[in-house]
Amino acid sequence: MRTPKNVPAPLGSYTAPLLRHGYAELASAQYTIPAERVFYLLMAPQSAKKVNGEQVAASWYTEVRRCQANGGLRMHELLNPTVDFVFKRIFGDEKNSDVLVNFLNSVFESAKEPLIESVEILNPFIDKEALTDKMSVLDIRARTETRTLINIEIQLLNARDMPQRTLFYWARMYANQLEEGNKYLSLQKSVAVNILDFDVIAGGQYHNVFHVREDTTGYMLTDALEIHFLELRKLREQSVGLEQRLVRWMLFLSARTRERMEELAKEEPAMQKALTTLEWLSQDKEARQLYDDRQRALHDYVSIVEGAREEGEIKGEIRGEIKGEIKGRKEVARQMLAEGFTTDTVAKLTGLSVEEIEQLRHDTPHTNPQQ
Repeated sequence: MRTPKNVPAPLGSYTAPLLRHGYAELASAQYTIPAERVFYLLMAPQSAKKVNGEQVAASWYTEVRRCQANGGLRMHELLNPTVDFVFKRIFGDEKNSDVLVNFLNSVFESAKEPLIESVEILNPFIDKEALTDKMSVLDIRARTETRTLINIEIQLLNARDMPQRTLFYWARMYANQLEEGNKYLSLQKSVAVNILDFDVIAGGQYHNVFHVREDTTGYMLTDALEIHFLELRKLREQSVGLEQRLVRWMLFLSARTRERMEELAKEEPAMQKALTTLEWLSQDKEARQLYDDRQRALHDYVSIVEGAREEGEIKGEIRGEIKGEIKGRKEVARQMLAEGFTTDTVAKLTGLSVEEIEQLRHDTPHTNPQQ
């Protein structure tokens, strides 16, 4: 049974995803179908697409007829992949472990570190309560085929504690390997990868890597500690080519249009899969609700941090003014003491205590004794 060509309304913006996943005939046809059904087919196993093209097309048309009453497609804006909830749904899903491997290899390739073949995602699930907790961390923890541990965290907000924060999380990841009775030699290499939408490291490099080395000779004490900082803003400010895979991934995360993402993913199947996952999430009602919940929690955190910072600045200004005023009064008191005024007179005119005046007299040489 061939798919009829007289079904009204085009798929529009879904043409590119359909072509990308081998649905050339469907992409050229004129269909109306709700977004969630489009992505159901796009995310179907590869084997299902290749068994029988006619059967797939027929099942597609069945969905079209079943869903025509829903009024066709309504495209949502793509969610921001740098929001930790979205990032984790793309890279921390067990079905997308190949996407995570590709991304991590782009990082290791850039740092001239050995590449990996596979990862086991250790925390694939997201606690919904964590989404509304502004202090929660939606990181990705993984273990490679060589048992190296990796923690990947993406951060939009600069709390000005990133070096201490990443060292703490690295230390906890490293130490938690050691069970009671085990030897220290059983500890495996641990790697932290921080993707930041703000600047932390001085200089213009968008990718910085840290190890434990001797200051003079550069001798590496151990390769057990490895910390990466990927600073997205630095890359946006530079004119770079697309030859490096890491550059393409960082630009992909920074991109804000579907067209730019498609352009970057054109030659990279793993990135195409990441884009398809992002498109699916962007059309999924529950995912968008969870995304909004997370956005609100992050915005609340920003408000709290900024409020505390402003309050601290105000208190600092007040303390500064008070200190300045006291310093000024003490300077006047020193001059009066040098002119021979009595302690009681200086205290009365400056508002300082008798004890403070006597201390100033003691600390200031060449003052006339009290008359």
